[in-house]
Amino acid sequence: MVKKFFKSVLYFLFFIVSLMYLTPKVNIYYLLEQKLKPFGVIVSKEDLEDTGYNLNIENLHVSYKEIKSLKISKMECNIFAFYNSINIKDIELAKALSSFLPRKIKDVKISYSIVNPLNIFASAKGEFGDLEAEFNLSEFRLHLNLKPSKLMLHSYENTLNNMKKTQNGDYTYDQSF
Repeated sequence: MVKKFFKSVLYFLFFIVSLMYLTPKVNIYYLLEQKLKPFGVIVSKEDLEDTGYNLNIENLHVSYKEIKSLKISKMECNIFAFYNSINIKDIELAKALSSFLPRKIKDVKISYSIVNPLNIFASAKGEFGDLEAEFNLSEFRLHLNLKPSKLMLHSYENTLNNMKKTQNGDYTYDQSF
């Protein structure tokens, strides 16, 4: 009985590992890119590399409604059965956006897990400070918590005025869609 159980567990683990390795990550990426086009988001000039368990993307140029919006140096997508994550490094916003936010974003991490299937979590670090975000998929509600940098506090007061200041000096923003 125990031997049969271990054999079943091994088959299940082999299936999951094979599924993660053989998932057509490049095809999923291009499908998502096509789904973004009707919203006016165009991704171009990217270099894709499927490493088996990861999808590495470099030199992405993102435009919104034909306006160059940002450039991403490196993005790593991990598509696993139970935990999915996207790690983005070195984002540079377009000059047109520099009146709202500082242009350099050092690091962004986005994660989704079946342990908490109704929420997508994100964190970011950059010239603006530290940002924690949560998006609830059932209520379509976004919650942001920003610990602003000195640059953000002194040069981007208009952006901070759209957020609520907490007692500990952080700024929060809540939006339902």
